[in-house]
Amino acid sequence: MKTFYNVEIQMSGTHSTSQHFIEQIATDLGADAKAIDEMEAFSATLFFDSELKPSEIEDRLWAVLGMYRQALHYIDVVYRYENEMTPDRFVLWANGTKKEYTGKVFFEEDK
Repeated sequence: MKTFYNVEIQMSGTHSTSQHFIEQIATDLGADAKAIDEMEAFSATLFFDSELKPSEIEDRLWAVLGMYRQALHYIDVVYRYENEMTPDRFVLWANGTKKEYTGKVFFEEDK
C-alpha cells in the first residue's frame, strides 16, 4: 500500500545541511533528490511516497540518527496512507526518544 511521507530534518547546534547530506538521507529512505522540497541552512523537508511501511521508514531513520547523532537534532515524520485523509506523525530525537501523535480532522462551520 502506498504511503505518503513528509519528513522534516532538523540539524543540531551549528551543523548545517548540504545538498549531498540531504540527498543521502532521501536515498536511505528509498526516495531520490526529487523528494527534497525545501532546504534551509539548518533544516530540510522531504516529500515522497513509498511502498515502505511507516515502521520500516522509522527503522531507516533510526539508522540515520545513529550515524549522524551529533549533527541531527530531530526528524519529524508526518504520513498518511493512500485512500486515507487523516495523517499520523512520529518524531525521532537524537537522544533516542520517540514521540507519536495520532492525527484528527476537525471541521468548523464557516461564518
